[in-house]
Amino acid sequence: MRSREELASEVERRNKLRTQFGMATIPVSAEVEKLYSAALRKAFRDWSETYPHRAEIEAEVLQIIREEKRDPHWLPRGLLNGALWFGHLVRKRLHRIWLQEMQEL
Repeated sequence: MRSREELASEVERRNKLRTQFGMATIPVSAEVEKLYSAALRKAFRDWSETYPHRAEIEAEVLQIIREEKRDPHWLPRGLLNGALWFGHLVRKRLHRIWLQEMQEL
């Protein structure tokens, strides 16, 4: 993942091109944050899709929801039946793990 400094120099380069062609420039700090946030989201998405223990986390979340609903056979089917909530809880747990691993680097 590219650093904020690298992104800032890229935005400044693009702004020079924009100026040459008579286009309005883009505020560097706002564009850097936008690009950096997008890169972080992509890094997390790529990591979470290949995380080796994802199935275990999904099973744990599924068990928690089944206990809350008092339905041992509940499955996340359909948007209104809790599939979005199930996905959110899985991503939330994965995100915590990802942040911990990023801090360790």
